[in-house]
Amino acid sequence: MKKTFLILLIGVCTLGAIAQSDEGESRSGYEREHNRERSERQRNRDRGERTERQRNRARGERSGHLRERGIAMLNLTDAQKDQMKMMRIAHEKAIKSDQQTLKLKMVELSNLVANDDPSEQEVSKLTDEIGGLQTALLKAQIAHRIEVRTILDEEQKLKFDKMKLRRGPAGKRGM
Repeated sequence: MKKTFLILLIGVCTLGAIAQSDEGESRSGYEREHNRERSERQRNRDRGERTERQRNRARGERSGHLRERGIAMLNLTDAQKDQMKMMRIAHEKAIKSDQQTLKLKMVELSNLVANDDPSEQEVSKLTDEIGGLQTALLKAQIAHRIEVRTILDEEQKLKFDKMKLRRGPAGKRGM
């Protein structure tokens, strides 16, 4: 009886081990790639390094592929592409200092709130400054969109407006 039970137990454990190894092999390529990227991010985080995607985002290239895809959907002429590129570069230069100031103010606010006894007056002052910077950036973004629309024909304007509506507020998807 004991031998039968022992053999049965060994058989169940063997089947369980085989099932687990098969499960690892049946993962899709996407899952393996996703897990590899996650492991790479964790290793880099442990070493204080960044992945290529994180480096690109830090350089402000986070939406380059979306921009290119959107431009392709608009069927722009070469002249329009050149004009749009110049407008984008000018817009990015114009808002760069406000974006950097906003980041600094956000860090200041986080540090201030993390203090044991934050000054309500200082918190209020910083939130007002942050709100003003966010408003200025939003106005610049809207002005840039209006400027871009001036170089588009009617069909392109419809596509452009539809793309912007789909993105939702502040470039976030899901609207």
